[in-house]
Amino acid sequence: MGKSDNYWHTGQPGPAGPCSEIYYDRGPAYGVEGGPEADDNRYVEIWNLVFMQYQIDNVRSKVDFDIVADLPKKNIDTGLGMERLAMILQGVENMYETDQVRPVIDKAAELSGKEYTSAESDDDPHHTDDVRMRVVADHIRSALMLIADGVVPSNEGRGYVLRRLIRRAVRAMRLLGVEQACLPELLPASRDAMKGVYPVVETDFDRISRIAYAEEKAFLRTIASGTARLEEAVVASKAAGKPLSGEDAFTLHDTYGFPIDLTLEMAEEAGLKVDEAEFRSLMQEQRKRAQADAKAKKGGHADISAFQELLGEGETVFTGYTELDGESRVRGIIHGGQRVAHAATGDEIELVLSETPFYAEAGGQAADTGLITGDGFVVEVLDVQRPVKGLSVHKAIVREGEIPADALVRAAVDRERRHAAEQAHTATHIVHAALHQILGPEATQRGSFNKAGYLRFDFAWGEGLSTATRSEIEEVSNLAIRNNYAVETKVMALAEAKAMGAMALFGENYGSEVRVVEIDGAWSRELCGGTHVANTSLIGSLSLLGEQSVGSGNRRVEAFVGMDAFRHLAAERALVTELTEMLKVPSGQLADRIATTLAKLKATEKELERLRKEQLAAAAAQLVNTARDAAGVSVIAHDAGMVSGADDLRGLALDLRNRLGTAPATVAVAGVANDRPVILVATNEAARGAGVKAGAWCAWLPGSSAVAVAARTTSPRAAEPTPARWAPPWQPSSTPSNGANTAMTNPAAAGGYPQGVKLGVDVGTVRVGVAICDRDSILATPYKTLDRNAKKNSDVKLIARLVEELGAVQVFVGLPRTMKGEEHSSARMAGDYAELLVAELAGRNQDVPVNLVDERLSSVTAHRNLHEAGMSSRNHRKVVDQVAAAGILQHAIDMQKARGADVGSRVTAPSPSVDQGAGGVDASVPGTSGDTTRFSDNGRQQ
Repeated sequence: MGKSDNYWHTGQPGPAGPCSEIYYDRGPAYGVEGGPEADDNRYVEIWNLVFMQYQIDNVRSKVDFDIVADLPKKNIDTGLGMERLAMILQGVENMYETDQVRPVIDKAAELSGKEYTSAESDDDPHHTDDVRMRVVADHIRSALMLIADGVVPSNEGRGYVLRRLIRRAVRAMRLLGVEQACLPELLPASRDAMKGVYPVVETDFDRISRIAYAEEKAFLRTIASGTARLEEAVVASKAAGKPLSGEDAFTLHDTYGFPIDLTLEMAEEAGLKVDEAEFRSLMQEQRKRAQADAKAKKGGHADISAFQELLGEGETVFTGYTELDGESRVRGIIHGGQRVAHAATGDEIELVLSETPFYAEAGGQAADTGLITGDGFVVEVLDVQRPVKGLSVHKAIVREGEIPADALVRAAVDRERRHAAEQAHTATHIVHAALHQILGPEATQRGSFNKAGYLRFDFAWGEGLSTATRSEIEEVSNLAIRNNYAVETKVMALAEAKAMGAMALFGENYGSEVRVVEIDGAWSRELCGGTHVANTSLIGSLSLLGEQSVGSGNRRVEAFVGMDAFRHLAAERALVTELTEMLKVPSGQLADRIATTLAKLKATEKELERLRKEQLAAAAAQLVNTARDAAGVSVIAHDAGMVSGADDLRGLALDLRNRLGTAPATVAVAGVANDRPVILVATNEAARGAGVKAGAWCAWLPGSSAVAVAARTTSPRAAEPTPARWAPPWQPSSTPSNGANTAMTNPAAAGGYPQGVKLGVDVGTVRVGVAICDRDSILATPYKTLDRNAKKNSDVKLIARLVEELGAVQVFVGLPRTMKGEEHSSARMAGDYAELLVAELAGRNQDVPVNLVDERLSSVTAHRNLHEAGMSSRNHRKVVDQVAAAGILQHAIDMQKARGADVGSRVTAPSPSVDQGAGGVDASVPGTSGDTTRFSDNGRQQ
């Protein structure tokens, strides 16, 4: 068979030798005679013997190398394929059908309703399903054994291997048609098959199953949220004949938690490749942003070279473990990013001392604060960071006098704040130990933060903690505090610390010597550079606030400690006292009384809902008579006022639609539920056949909600809708069938201004509001709020697509001016945005005018009108931008009617031929006597 099959070596210089494979002939039913070269399905290798006898060198390939010597000690390396031998002995078709694997295949077949047929050929119609069941069985068994061995799902190392195994098994079951959680059925089947030879999978099954089930539950949520988005991206990519973009893959990862390997797998199933290079680039950009944010926090905006220069003069000596005040010398002052010789009163500076008792934020412990004083000056320390390793930088402000760069100072830490921070830090170690005691060693730290009176602790765990578990953690922690355990700190070699069992977290790089903090000896033993109380009783008490998820497989607990814990408990006691007095029951009966009151309230709400639905149903018969004809479609538009929710409107709309019969009909109803406008449109099949789109129709519904009412009054000159001239949102027959953006002019219209759909745009730094009007150009209505994306311009693309889909004839972008008529950065931003929109429309072959129009205080007015319309302030943010856009658009429409012509000035794409190389944005603003503002390519006013 030659060296390629009958010689073994590592691929590197070293031991090697010929090998002898032992094959089993399964008989003529499995193939032709002639050995493994003739048919490797019939002849199955079950054993391998390697005769290690040579030393090889100059390895050029698997078969090309030099034998340079005999091994001094020769041996035979034997390798038996246990599962292959089991397959032969048990007389089954393949390794997946042995007694330790087949039960899971059978359970998968039962859950999916599929038949397992042992198909081996790709041509067999059962082959695909059979392979999926084998994947399930193999991955479930592997996951069972990995968790039993102490592995937990994570995003790195062996934990990531486990996570992928579970996810692939769940995915395979979904492809078999099982969408609900399946591990509670599959994992016990694997356990029962394996427990005979691995008893631990049965004795430890509670822990194993808890971890596996939580991982499946989290993954099912990920699939539910991201699959629809992925399918949309796949359809769009196929239509464009392109691979799935890296941007789509990144959005799936960043927003929906879809891992890239799952995206690759699902895209491949759909016959698509993924632009992995772009995805990796976007991931790298995100990492750089995160690193920049962290660096900014550590070093502010100072040039890092200034810190490097100071570090070159020597490291900062930290004395804060043993003293909280002491004398020192200023080694450097940084102000405005530069080293300076002195700083005066009011200057915000970064100060470096030769020695300092101030603790720099590290290891989850917040920095110290305090005072640095000297001859004629007082400096308040607000924060301490280590922008470069070995250098403590005090972020401070000069409160009195002038401090020179080489001054002798006295540095004094705020003692009370430091003590409270030490209480919190020691309590963090206690909580970690309590979690280990109650949940097990896999509840390892993932992050922490502690400051005066408060701690938060993140740990690896796959599911929420029950109320009883939280109470137990709190009790164990407070018992440790009460027991007055000694807190000792030792400095030792890293190897010695690890041998003692000290926990080293996050894979951090430690020096040859480390600091170990022990609480009652081995009860808690961790590597830690922070400061701590001398014994646990100095903490006082700990009050657990709650627990929550902070990402897949990670949980967070928060707690108050010391006096903050006492104040928290005192506040809760006061609340209980207030409730007992209010409800006139003893505190022991408070929960029952509240439960009874809530049950009565729920019953009352149900009764009110029933009555409300009856009233809506009764009104339906009368509303049918209000139907009117609009371009051959029967239309009912109704304001239902205050409703309990969308279900009320849905029931009314469907009832009215059914009453209108089979002729083309559409029903639009609106209302306000929980301070939010709700609009619902129902069309029948005949109306949809006539081109009526429910989504487009929503935007033309005359002001029947709080938002629309506010929008109608946002512009001081806004006109009320004129029923006689109201027109439906679908395109009349006079519009060209090809959907071209031809202005629909009506000679009878006052002034002959352009008619048709128009868009208003309010540009903000974070969000963009969009409004649209009806085809008679009468009423502007809020439409949508978009998130700004200055890098990818996805919001600009959405607006351009909307213009294209609606056949819009004009777009008006608000040009914000001050009350004095001045233009600042916001006006430049609006001009740039208009240019981008023009360029995007041109790329879509849409010659649609984009005009800049004067707008002042549109957002302020929108906020005021939303408040007057009855919307709560907390909901303003969701709609205020689109309401402001409606005000801009309504103003433009009114000005067109008054002037009989366009308003503002049309924006053109930037062109090198424009004077001085400027971009072609000429904004002739109404009401300013034809004044012109010129914007350059970068948006600066000229």
